[in-house]
Amino acid sequence: MSFLRGGKSEISFQKCGIADWTAVFCFSMLMIAIVTCSCKLVAKEQALKEKYGNINLVDSDLKFKGSVLRNVLALGFGGGWVAGALGLGGGAIFNPLLLSMGVPPKVSSATGMYLITFSKIAACLIYFIFGEL
Repeated sequence: MSFLRGGKSEISFQKCGIADWTAVFCFSMLMIAIVTCSCKLVAKEQALKEKYGNINLVDSDLKFKGSVLRNVLALGFGGGWVAGALGLGGGAIFNPLLLSMGVPPKVSSATGMYLITFSKIAACLIYFIFGEL
């Protein structure tokens, strides 16, 4: 989206124009589709693990059903919004949230590092392309 919004490229959109809002809508629909498919895939994998005697399923795993799924999605959306608004990598927001949901510290910290790594790579790439780095 940063490439299309006010960049120096030939295909940049005017902010708050029809093309910009169309791109934001299409991007949002794509992200909703990806989240939906991902949640269904994880739930399907967890159902298979439960069906065959809890293979590789530990007590601290978040089971994507009911209120846990709603909490994960709400916290993911809210935490992503806060992290993006404040320019954080996400780890500072998501580590405490995952720990409060019962995720082991090793898993929580690894997830935080994953979020920070890819967030910062994307930010550096955008700054480099726009000549700001």
